[in-house]
Amino acid sequence: MPNQNLSVEISDLNGKRIFSSQLNNGTTQLDISQLESGIYLANFYANNILIATKKVIKN
Repeated sequence: MPNQNLSVEISDLNGKRIFSSQLNNGTTQLDISQLESGIYLANFYANNILIATKKVIKN
């Protein structure tokens, strides 16, 4: 996806944004070690358009 502005936002189940990051070319991992154990939603954006939402479970 050349010339795309890719980003991710992680929110708790109440909708509060906990973490956000720009995804640079080749980014395959995000450090979420600072997050408490629980269930989160990760929203992925391309050029500020939501392209995917995934559930994240942190133990």
